[in-house]
Amino acid sequence: MRIVLLALLIFFVNPVWAKWTRISESSKFVLYLDRATIQKKDSHRTVWVLHDLKKQDPEGERSIRLLHEYDCQGGRIRLLATSTHSGQMTKGSVLSKIDTPNAEWVTIPRRSGHWGSFKFVCVK
Repeated sequence: MRIVLLALLIFFVNPVWAKWTRISESSKFVLYLDRATIQKKDSHRTVWVLHDLKKQDPEGERSIRLLHEYDCQGGRIRLLATSTHSGQMTKGSVLSKIDTPNAEWVTIPRRSGHWGSFKFVCVK
């Protein structure tokens, strides 16, 4: 319950104050995370992640902000909340917001962008 309340509180904080650290890049987006939002509880970590899209998608999105929870022992991830934005780096208008506090855990593939953020959050 605490993590859900924390997620909701963080979710509504203005992302202008975020200090994004670049983690990886693909042909479609650059992946960042906000180190200041890393929360630790046992072997779990939550952190805000940003997908800064290289091109506007058909729905008008240029960036996607996600609250991820990592299971550092199990090598898994789940999505707790997300918002989409019309501008890069969460600028512009908010196009959508979704909370998913009971999302399913997914094993992180080692060759994915999420593996880089997993290593950053769980190992450092």
